Amino acid sequence: MHPTPSTTPPPLLSPPLVSPLVTNDSNRADGPPQTRFPWGGGRRRLFGVLLLAFAVGLAGCGGNGEEEAAAAADDPPPPAPAERPAPQPTGCPRVSILSDAAQMVVFRPGPGRDLTDVALRGVIAGFDGGCEYFDGYVQVAMRLSLAAEQGPAATGDTAGFDYFIAIADPEGRVLSKEVFDTEVRFPPGGDQGGTVETLDYRIPLEEPAAGRFYRVLVGFQLTPAQLEYNRGSP
Repeated sequence: MHPTPSTTPPPLLSPPLVSPLVTNDSNRADGPPQTRFPWGGGRRRLFGVLLLAFAVGLAGCGGNGEEEAAAAADDPPPPAPAERPAPQPTGCPRVSILSDAAQMVVFRPGPGRDLTDVALRGVIAGFDGGCEYFDGYVQVAMRLSLAAEQGPAATGDTAGFDYFIAIADPEGRVLSKEVFDTEVRFPPGGDQGGTVETLDYRIPLEEPAAGRFYRVLVGFQLTPAQLEYNRGSP
């Protein structure tokens, strides 16, 4: 997977704690299945079948046992039951922005941790995308929007961020994690900027129908101190 940054900054928004799935309506499974009865003749057809069976039964009463056995031997074997088709994949893996890693706050060197000590704040502003199923895997395409703003203690006109993408299976086990770095450049005289990262992720699947139960987890790669700060923030 190779992220491709965009120079168009996204708006600075507070990120959702747990975002819904990417923009893909096929993930919805709340509609009732369509049911259609295979027969259309109603009682008239059923009554005709019963009459035919009754007539055949009367005609068979005049034969002997040997003729009946010979007729039974000539009957073809019953057809084998049809195999049920494999379930088709529906919906995309669910993408979630982890609440504890949805922002990164950088303070200037020193013990101070109030608002005047903030040099930089970055947030994962949102995402969109979709998925496509292939033989043995699902391909997830996503655009991830990162926004940043400078604080009172800011220096310079650029800011670097590390973020991660992790894949979890339907049981919640993390199968893989990759860390990426990106840079946000602030315009002259401005204190806000952003970038849009384009990502393509391939998730191997043994059962294609289980693809929508996998999760794509997104967050900033934080230091222990930054993670503790996020967990203690209101």
